[in-house]
Amino acid sequence: MKNIAVIKHLLLPVMVMIAFTASGQARLVVNGAQMVIANNATLVIANDDANAITRFDGSIISEGENNKVQWMIGQTIGTYTIPWSDGTTYMPLTFTKNAGTGAGNFLFSTFSTAPQNSLTLPTGVTNLNRSGTDHSLYFIDRFWQLNAQGYTVKPSFSNVQFGYIDAEHAAPNTIAEPTVDALRWNDDTNTWDDFAPTGVADINSNTVTVASIADTDLYKWWSLMGESVALPVRFISFMAERQENNVRLQWKTADEADVQNYEVQRSVNGNNFFSIGITAATGGSGPHVYVHTDAWPIQGRNFYRIKQTDKNGVVRYSVTRSIVMDNKLQLLVYPNPVTENRFTINAISLPAGSYTIQLYGMEGKLVTSFSKELNGNLVVVELDKHLTKGMYLLKLTKGVTTFSTTLVAK
Repeated sequence: MKNIAVIKHLLLPVMVMIAFTASGQARLVVNGAQMVIANNATLVIANDDANAITRFDGSIISEGENNKVQWMIGQTIGTYTIPWSDGTTYMPLTFTKNAGTGAGNFLFSTFSTAPQNSLTLPTGVTNLNRSGTDHSLYFIDRFWQLNAQGYTVKPSFSNVQFGYIDAEHAAPNTIAEPTVDALRWNDDTNTWDDFAPTGVADINSNTVTVASIADTDLYKWWSLMGESVALPVRFISFMAERQENNVRLQWKTADEADVQNYEVQRSVNGNNFFSIGITAATGGSGPHVYVHTDAWPIQGRNFYRIKQTDKNGVVRYSVTRSIVMDNKLQLLVYPNPVTENRFTINAISLPAGSYTIQLYGMEGKLVTSFSKELNGNLVVVELDKHLTKGMYLLKLTKGVTTFSTTLVAK
């Protein structure tokens, strides 16, 4: 039987350790407590089980970047919850993690800021800029620390849910609550811009849920951002969901006066988008729900947005969502980048059969198309002319199965 530590009311000005005991691993049970971590203290949870912190009622209060929970999770797989609150409102952080590599642990903390939150940044974060402009009034007035330490390869996360407080997105902020997404600061490049905002906001439960976070995107500091954009159509929601090898895109709208159509666009870098489908607008008052399935997403991160075109030709865009595809069957191409008019497709890991091979420019224009029998062999593609500098999409299709990857021409 595991030991249980039941906390009713506790102020932590020093480090507290909940460690292994002779009879098993200890648990921290929060039962009606407001457990305050203060004065740069660290609460250490040395039990890697997901239930090592168990909440019946109450919460843990950080409200400072250095008032931390250190959880020695290591390579254990499970769904974990940090029962955060600000002392009044419960706003848990929940996530499911995979193993990762190495004997790692996590540091967690969270704190509120004033509306001009670019004046109260976590250590190491230098700005709240998006595309060179301060976006403080679009960021919720709170930061979250999700700091993976000691891993050779960090774990990836799924179903990450941030709880937030209504008061922290209210005026003078300019935030459309249904559009709120999660965003992270890149410590290596010192920017928010290399990560497309992602997540699904639930304004009833005050949560933003991120479907997946790759290990390469698991940086230390996170926040939530939502931009209020005046549109003839009101996007109630836009979500991207992985379904096996496909990506299901769904958007919900209202008040579609004078809207002509919606164009589903995809990008491999979050900047250069091309069309993968067009849907006519239903028109009139809503709500209206639209669904599009991307049957050939590329290996790695895919970015999606909806381009709205009005009957008068005015164009607007939705927020951007992203999905990471990590299929075991990979389409390999070399050299990549391509320097001349020739490259080789390595089909050794793909199922044998007759494939249609197509190369598209990022604007959607077909460059070349031909059929080839593949049986774990190499396919040399010779083009009539050099590829123009830029990015391309290479697709191999066999029946309803499609493999795709990006190709870069220098």
